[in-house]
Amino acid sequence: MENSSLFIITILVGLALLFMGRQLFWVFVAAAGFILGSSLAGQFLIGQSTVVILAVGLTAGLVGVVVAVFAQNLAIGISGFVMGSYVLAFLFYTIGLV
Repeated sequence: MENSSLFIITILVGLALLFMGRQLFWVFVAAAGFILGSSLAGQFLIGQSTVVILAVGLTAGLVGVVVAVFAQNLAIGISGFVMGSYVLAFLFYTIGLV
């Protein structure tokens, strides 16, 4: 897997969420699903191409949007938990605690 391409996509999605905020609630939920799906696929599908990993991420993002449509409060809680966990894990990794 090319970590640089996934990193660039993650940064672009993060910047879009930062500047658009609450106006893009559905994008936030989809981004949380995409980031979770891509991260897990990168860990469990070792040796697969970047296209496969991105496809898994997109699928997870679409599932997140479907959950958000039918259960908005549940989607807010799950996506907040996923994004918070991802940021915390990234920070721990960056400062060397993991």
